[in-house]
Formats: sequence, structure tokens, C-alpha cells
Amino acid sequence: MATYKRLRGSIFEIAIITVAVALWQVALAVATCPEVCLDVTQGSRFFGRFPPIKTKTDVVEFYNYKHYSFNGDDVVPLLIDQSLLMVHQYDDDDTCELSVVIVHDSKDDATGGQAHMLVSGNNEVPLVQDGPGDGSKSDLYRYVPDLDATEMFWEWGWLDTVGKKYRTDGMANKWESSDTKCLDVRAKFIFGIDAWRFVPGILYEDTGSVPFKEYLYLDKDDTVSICKVDCDEKYIKWGH
Repeated sequence: MATYKRLRGSIFEIAIITVAVALWQVALAVATCPEVCLDVTQGSRFFGRFPPIKTKTDVVEFYNYKHYSFNGDDVVPLLIDQSLLMVHQYDDDDTCELSVVIVHDSKDDATGGQAHMLVSGNNEVPLVQDGPGDGSKSDLYRYVPDLDATEMFWEWGWLDTVGKKYRTDGMANKWESSDTKCLDVRAKFIFGIDAWRFVPGILYEDTGSVPFKEYLYLDKDDTVSICKVDCDEKYIKWGH
């Protein structure tokens, strides 16, 4: 009888452990990336605290580089003669990777432009380089160790062929936020860009995209800082 009780107890314990493991696996399956909050500032101006643009695709798929252009405009619509700066998060329940994304101009514009930027970190070989292979005389990516920043230059829409004018320019690369909590970007728009905007990750449920009215206007002559911070609900501008 004692042997039977011990055996029954062992079977019961194994059953409990099995159920616990199964529940743990289910919990992992539904887990999502932790909240990430970004403070956006320029000089003494504090724009607010915002989420990144979170999607179930990595940044390469999000940028969806085809036909020498950014094609993630189903999530982030483009604007003619405007340059967009954003932070993307890959909501993959594993790396929760953050990336910086820059997109100049729109596929609906043929006037072209030139832009020069200095971006924190080593982005000399970005994951997405908008424009390679098209004979472009742009696409300068030069890491400057003393500044721990990358100098970038783009020129787009300069070819005579009409089909090669309606294109964007830009880049996307992983933001090693474990190494630095802040990302600094300084810009000089030589021509073709009338406004510089930061795109927060405020996606409307009915469209799955960020509406234009949520884009922030940045000062084209000042450095913008995007800092990863602990989320504090009372300081966050969530939605509309």
C-alpha cells in the first residue's frame, strides 16, 4: 500500500510539473516586447515622450526597399519635400530590436534633393541603404571615430530619366541602445527638403498607420536627441 501511495504521489507531481511547463510555454508564446519610451528634444525644447513604431517585421522588411525607394508607406505615409526620422521596433518577442530609420522625400515627387546628416553610432554599413546600384553619386556613409557618429550624404532624383526621378532616399540601421541611451541627429538640407519631421509610433487602429497630424516638426538647424527612457504614463502622448 505504501508503495502504491508513493507511486500515485510521484505521478501526481509529474502531472503538476507538466501542466506548469505547458502554462509557461503558453505565456512565452503570447509575450510581447516590453514598453519602450522615447524622449524627443531639440536644445531646450522637449517635444514629449513617445513609443517607437512597433511592427511584427524587422526593420529591413519594414523599409521594404524596392524600386530604389522606401515602401513602408502603408505604415508611415511619405510627404513630398519632407524628411522623416523615426525609430522602429521589431516586436518579435526575442530581440525587440530598435533601429533608426531616415527617409527623404516621396515617390510622388520628381524634383530630387540633397541632404547631409551626422548620426550617432557606427552606421557606415547600414542594414538598408536606399539607392545603391543605380549609378548614384550619393550614398556617402563615413564613420568618424572621434565623434562616434556617421557622416551621411544623399542626392536623389538627379538622373534625367523620368522613371528614376520618382524615388526616395535614406537608410535604416540597428540602434545599439544597450551601448547608448540617446541617439543624436544633426541635419543640413541643401535643397529639395522643406521640412524635417519626427514620426512617433502612434499607429491608429482603424488604419494601422501613423497619420500626418502626429508627425512632429523639427528645427532644421538644430540637433535632435532621441533618448530611451523608463516609461511613465503621465508623460506619454499616446494616440489622439
